[in-house]
This record gives sequence, structure tokens and C-alpha cells, in this order.
Amino acid sequence: MCDAMKFSEVVLTAGLFIAVCAQQQPIIDKEYVPVGGMFTVTCDASRFPPGTIPSNLNVITELGMVRFVDGGRREPIATYRPFPIPGFSNVSKFFPTGRNWAVEASGGVASGDDTTNNKVTIKLELVVKDAKCSDAGIYSCNASSSMPVTGTELYANS
Repeated sequence: MCDAMKFSEVVLTAGLFIAVCAQQQPIIDKEYVPVGGMFTVTCDASRFPPGTIPSNLNVITELGMVRFVDGGRREPIATYRPFPIPGFSNVSKFFPTGRNWAVEASGGVASGDDTTNNKVTIKLELVVKDAKCSDAGIYSCNASSSMPVTGTELYANS
């Protein structure tokens, strides 16, 4: 039986290394979460190592959150597209059934920000209010931008 979940020591070590050496903010707000406890995963431009998102790229067209579990299987959690397509939600959620999870998306043009520099304001946040052992995994943020010349480019923080 699991009394608490602890995020992978390898991930924690890598996270501390990146946070200290690259001044990157961690995406998960806790190292230890008791079963039934709460934790938050935050994706924004400050969660990527410097240089991952090119400094001349100021517009993020999609911000995503995924979790890697069971030997690297990728599970999407949420996606935020600040430039909404008419008739569609700009936030997609992929939560496990019956879980008390919440997603908040902000920044980009959806909140009236400058469309030429949404990198400083765009944010996607997941709050897990009922932690279970099955929530353990490697959480990752992805950002993408559509470039006229090169097409869509994807940037990941893990």
C-alpha cells in the first residue's frame, strides 16, 4: 500500500540540477505529497531551461502538459491554445475519470494580452486536489509556436 508518493529521485535530482545551474523554476510545487493531498503543476516560459525557447520567439501558440508513466508511456493532461478557433474551447483537458483535478489557463490573447509577446504571460496550471499513488510520474511542459518559414516548432522542458 502506498502512504505517499515521492516524485522520482532521478527527476528530483535533474530538477535541482536544472534549477540551480540554469535558474529554471520547477514545475511541481512539492517533492512529497501524502495520499489525498494536493499538488500543483505549472507550465509557463520560466519553467523551461534558458535557451530552450529561442529568445527571439515571443509568441507561443500552444502550451501543453504531459505525464510520463509506466516505462515512458506519454499521457496528455491539458493543452492551452491562446488563439482560439471559433466554436472550439481553447483549453483541452484529459483527466482520469472521477478525479478532483482543475486546470487554469491564462495569458496569451485570450486575456487581451499583447499578441506579439505572449511568452511572458502565458500559463497553464494543473491542481490535483486528491493525490493518489497513480499520479506519480514525470510531468513535463511543452510549448509550440507556428513559424511561417519552418512550420510548427515544439519545445519541451524535460
